[in-house]
Amino acid sequence: MERLTPASCRAGRALARWSVRDLARESGVAFTTVNRIEGGASPQAGTVQRLLEAFSRAGVELTGDGARLIGDLPPVDRTVAAIELFDLTVRLFRASRAADREAGFGQLQLSTMTTIRLNPGITLKALARSERVAHPTMSRLIASLISAGVVAKAVDPADARYHRLTLTAEGVAVWEAARARRTAMLGVLVDRLGPETVRQVAVSLRALVQELGPPEA
Repeated sequence: MERLTPASCRAGRALARWSVRDLARESGVAFTTVNRIEGGASPQAGTVQRLLEAFSRAGVELTGDGARLIGDLPPVDRTVAAIELFDLTVRLFRASRAADREAGFGQLQLSTMTTIRLNPGITLKALARSERVAHPTMSRLIASLISAGVVAKAVDPADARYHRLTLTAEGVAVWEAARARRTAMLGVLVDRLGPETVRQVAVSLRALVQELGPPEA
């Protein structure tokens, strides 16, 4: 049975790809009222009915504190979807960057450490190519990470012209702490969605990651 709660309302909007203003427009409910409902206010019965009817027209059914699709979603403009995805990634990037700065490491440093973590023994040249920065820039960055004790460099036993990069034990701890911070941050957002919505998002993201292919080494 459908039940309107703050979580189910947000989950329904996520499936319908609606902003708060979109839901307000589609339901005829004031934008401020929708905001108050998602903030925990108790809506009147008539308001609930209008919101549920709007979700139903969009092919979305609210279920407990989640939502599920009951039909095909209305067509979405490709450009609008791309802009929304870009906006989401920028906002997530800013949030994670703020947390990383508090830990004393910048975004490029942690990105570089992630590539090394996923590709232990990577060369400096390959690392610069993967991170899409100039070789001298990467050389200076690695020197700073080595000084910080989070990256180790060793001569390739098969070819002394090359050095292989790995994370030190301290580097692994720093990287895992950064991942935990980001996971916790995203977990707060995920908790605001219902289980069915989370499943739908996970399936979509998995398909997108597969389209992007493996990380460049």
